[in-house]
Amino acid sequence: MNKNFAKNICLLICFVLLLYSCSSECSISGIKVNELLFAVSKDRGIDYCSLLEEAVNGNELAIREISLLKFDDATGYAQGTVIVEMILKLGEEKYLKSISSISVKEKKLIKAYIDIGFEYNESKDLKNKELAELFPKVNSFLEN
Repeated sequence: MNKNFAKNICLLICFVLLLYSCSSECSISGIKVNELLFAVSKDRGIDYCSLLEEAVNGNELAIREISLLKFDDATGYAQGTVIVEMILKLGEEKYLKSISSISVKEKKLIKAYIDIGFEYNESKDLKNKELAELFPKVNSFLEN
C-alpha cells in the first residue's frame, strides 16, 4: 500500500507542476499579458513575460525590443495596451531614452501601438485618451 500511495503522490505532484508550468498568461508589475499575446509570443520563441520584466526593471535594450515586436490583429491590440502600461510605469524620460535611435518606420509602429493601447485599455482613466494628452514628450518624438 505504501508503494501505491507514494506513486500516487508523485503523480499528483507532477500533474500540479505541469499545470502551473503551462500558464497561458502572466502579470508583471501589474501589467497583464493576455493569453493571446502570451501564446503568439511563445510560438515565435519569445519569452514575452521575461522580456517585459526586464523592461519594467529599466533594461533599455528590453524596452526597445519589446516596443518593436511586430504583432497583427488582436495581438497588436494587446501589445499596444502593454506598451501604454509600460510607459506609465517607466515614465516618459526613461522610455524615450530607450527608443531614442529608432527609425521613422519604427516610430510609426510604436505610435500605432500606443494609439490602439489607449483605445483598448481596460482602465477607465486611459480609455480613449490621446497620445499627445497623456505622453506629450513621447508624442513629439514619434511625430518627428
